[in-house]
Amino acid sequence: MAKAGKRRCSAVYFLCLVISSIALNAQQSAPSFLTQNIPAERMNKYADLAVDWEQQYLRIDTTSPPGNESRAAAFFKKTGSGKIMRAKAFKSHILTSKTRSRKRHLRGTFVVSDADAKKLRRMLPY
Repeated sequence: MAKAGKRRCSAVYFLCLVISSIALNAQQSAPSFLTQNIPAERMNKYADLAVDWEQQYLRIDTTSPPGNESRAAAFFKKTGSGKIMRAKAFKSHILTSKTRSRKRHLRGTFVVSDADAKKLRRMLPY
């Protein structure tokens, strides 16, 4: 899904560049074969439209959508000293094939590794 959106945005950006370059050529030089049938007023209108489209394209937020951070807060907790705690995985199903000691070691919460803690600090909203 993200790839299709990127392609669409890059196509819009390319279209804006083409229209703006045609408009600039029409304003700066003698009419070329592409713009000889288009009046100057209309080319100016197209140039303004291309600039508006470029500005809108550059305003598109490419960061992760809002809500992911607050969802992460349900899985991670901060301690008083600032460390981030997490639960261990593989404790929710198919427990009959796991040994008693393995299930016991999966209980409780544990401190997140330093490599992941840096990313999680940016992700957690508070």
